Amino acid sequence: MFQSINRFLTRCPLHLNEMGFARELWGIRYRYLQYREQWDDHCRRARSVILDAVARCTQRRTAVVFGSGWLHDVPIAQLAASFKKVILVDLMHPFSVRWFVTRYRNVETREADVSEVLVNVWNAVEKRETILPVSRPTMFLEDSEVDLVVSLNLLSQLPVMPSWYLNKYAKYPESQVDLFNRQVVEAHLDYLRRLPGVVCLICDIELITRSPTKDEVARRSTLYGASMPWDAVEEWEWALVPREPREPYHGKYLRVIGVPDVNRRGHVPAVMLPLSVR
Repeated sequence: MFQSINRFLTRCPLHLNEMGFARELWGIRYRYLQYREQWDDHCRRARSVILDAVARCTQRRTAVVFGSGWLHDVPIAQLAASFKKVILVDLMHPFSVRWFVTRYRNVETREADVSEVLVNVWNAVEKRETILPVSRPTMFLEDSEVDLVVSLNLLSQLPVMPSWYLNKYAKYPESQVDLFNRQVVEAHLDYLRRLPGVVCLICDIELITRSPTKDEVARRSTLYGASMPWDAVEEWEWALVPREPREPYHGKYLRVIGVPDVNRRGHVPAVMLPLSVR
């Protein structure tokens, strides 16, 4: 019953619904509930990297989290205690999340497309345009109050649903969609370089297929040909789907990296957290 109410009260614009984002949102929640025990290590390590990033901030005015989703891997209590304002940014915020964060007076949710390209993709398909749009994100670039930005499990996901939509409904040449995918990823990496404050990146870079005995069967990049410009400070495997329900019962694992600050500011031990708002 609650899930039905949650779905009903979760806002989803028409273009996002047609591009499959609502289905993906609830798919993530389903997988989390199904594999929660196996996901716990990933969520714990992601929160640790974010707290490391917080400890590097010399000021604590505004924190922005891109890809906040269900808050599975967001240390929301510590962020709210450490910053004057926390902005959670995602395409859609489940009603349950919007309700949950009302307990923190300095936390707000903002529905926005980090890639700033999705409406243009939708329009390109609707109008049967032959040239695909490019991603040029600009949010918060001129906001001098932002002291922390977190890109959370987002990078490889940015092209997934738009490329699915392009392939299903417009039949663009595969090479053209491949270039679109890579451009979206590279645009986000360039965007992170230009954002103010401490900029934290947590993302998967490879998908690993493992047999039921955990032997590696296959491995591929999840960055669509883009190069990662920063070395990992932390690295781990996320058991996304520990065991498929059908033969050959392989599991899907993501190789995840954490970079507390892409600009490599000095580290302050995270055990000092949480700090009072100042």
